[in-house]
Formats: sequence, structure tokens, C-alpha cells
Amino acid sequence: MAGSVRGGWLVWQPPSSRTGRRSSTRTCGSGEATMSRSYLQEPFMREVAATFAATQARIARRLAGAPAAEAAAVVEDELRGLYHGLFVIFDGGTALADEGLVRIRDDEGVEFDRFLHEICFNYWPKTDS
Repeated sequence: MAGSVRGGWLVWQPPSSRTGRRSSTRTCGSGEATMSRSYLQEPFMREVAATFAATQARIARRLAGAPAAEAAAVVEDELRGLYHGLFVIFDGGTALADEGLVRIRDDEGVEFDRFLHEICFNYWPKTDS
């Protein structure tokens, strides 16, 4: 997250405020931020929010019934699932794909692979279990 600390508070600044970055936020005539024109943005945001909410509920339920010594393992397991699940959404492995596919591109227009959920654990931190 881009930002700076002022008076003990983190002040958020969009990445576009950094030199050479295009803005990802559009404004209408009144100066208010507007949503993208993509028909997939709203369903995508709902899908991601639902995934996080489900993970939060599972963590709370599992921690309520687990001994304190197992808390770290429960959180690790759920975060791994959330991490993988986000890449499944990007790769078109959820009902969102029935509406269309979300594509990730870098700032030069090069598209990311469509199998991120298959390789994501190559980047997950190793634990000392």
C-alpha cells in the first residue's frame, strides 16, 4: 500500500501518485470516484469479498473449537486456502467464469499465465513444521 505516515496516521495515496504511474481511479464530472466500465468488475469484487468472508467465518468456527496450541495451524491452513482460492478466481475456476474471465496484465500489457492456482504454492513461504 502506498502512503506516508503523518502525525501517527497512515495517509493513503494511490499508486498513481507515484511518478510515472497511471491512475487506476476514474472520476466523473463531480469529482467522485466511479467504477470501471468492465461488466466483470462488480461480480469479481463480490466473489473476492465472499471468499474472504467465508474464510473469516471458517477461521472463527475452527478456532472456537480448537485448543490454543492448534491456532497457528488453523490460521495457516485457512490462509493457504484463501491464497489458492484467489488464484482459482483469477484462473477462471469459479462460477464467475460463467460471466467472463478476468485477466491480469502488467503495465506493459503482458498477460499473466492462466494457471496461477497450479503454481502459487511455489511462492508460499515454507514453514518449519
